[in-house]
Amino acid sequence: MLIPVLNVEKALSDQGQYAKTIYAFLESAGMNISLSSLLILLLIAFLFKGVFVFLRNSFSAYIKCRLAKDIRISFCNKYMNMKYSYYTNTSIGYLNNIITTEVDRGVGALNRYAVVIGSMIVILIYLSCAVTINYQMTFVVIILSLLLFTLMRVLSRLSRKMSLLVSETNAQVQSLLIQTIYNFKYLKATDSFTHIFKQLFGIISKNYVYKLKGAVLTVIPSSIIEPISIVFISGLVIYYVGFQGKPIADITVVLVFFYKAFSNVFRFQSDWQKFNACLGGLEVVRKADRVLNKNKEISGTKIVTKFNRVVELNDVNYSYDSRQVLFDINMNIHKNRSIGIIGESGAGKTTLFDILTGMLTPQSGKINSRDICTSNIFL
Repeated sequence: MLIPVLNVEKALSDQGQYAKTIYAFLESAGMNISLSSLLILLLIAFLFKGVFVFLRNSFSAYIKCRLAKDIRISFCNKYMNMKYSYYTNTSIGYLNNIITTEVDRGVGALNRYAVVIGSMIVILIYLSCAVTINYQMTFVVIILSLLLFTLMRVLSRLSRKMSLLVSETNAQVQSLLIQTIYNFKYLKATDSFTHIFKQLFGIISKNYVYKLKGAVLTVIPSSIIEPISIVFISGLVIYYVGFQGKPIADITVVLVFFYKAFSNVFRFQSDWQKFNACLGGLEVVRKADRVLNKNKEISGTKIVTKFNRVVELNDVNYSYDSRQVLFDINMNIHKNRSIGIIGESGAGKTTLFDILTGMLTPQSGKINSRDICTSNIFL
């Protein structure tokens, strides 16, 4: 937009095609070609650009915030319906970390992916125009870009790995913090903060290292865009001016265009690197969604309104992974009768009561009440 302003005093025959197009537009709008009219046109163009940028960014912020909100509500509903057995084998910090941290990182990854798609569209537009201007230079740009992408693949893999490690340590930090806050009274009374904080500080340090490495990997592509672009533009100047003998003024537009095209091509690698740096959050959210769907509580359809006779346990077995805690339990619990269950810590007392209340499903055997299997009861 500045080229017609800078060349306003030149004769029309000495103007480039771009400037002639701008002047033709002013004349068709009934405006005289002058410095003031060009400045007004420049001001209007940038005002429209400012409004467009504001609307685009506002709409983008709305989409990201709304998506994060919907995902969080969806996971809250999944937590409400997940199996109790899955809950007992899952870290609370992991479940908490998904909603408080990983959802935002996942949405950020999706936003970055949209930026990558936008960069690809811009690159295709620039390359299409570049082919018409100088197809030889366009092929040189494409070859250099492919070479750079190949060299940068290692950085992308490392960024993805660091992102996953950040997600993992985020969950560990939240788990230990929840334990600390929940058991604060005991830790305070027994002065037992040292051990748990030593473990917590170690994980926080690991999280810091992973984040720092990810950040450094992300800035590498963006830091080399300008130097490589300048080297490429310098090569163009040497080729056109030194070998073909053209004046530098005649290739100004070509230089600016190829500089923009080259910069956008290499900026795509930077955007892809940033996407990989956020990918850990997205993968954690996707994996958690699949696992929670798989571990959804299945409820029966039989509604029990009252308890009349007896609860029967027939050959009930239950284990946590490879550790079996209940072995072939057979017992009857009659209505209005009290029973006592005695056993050492870890013997399976709580597990037995969780099975009796329907919180856990025995891995073998049955529980019946009034000739109704508990698996058929509506919970």
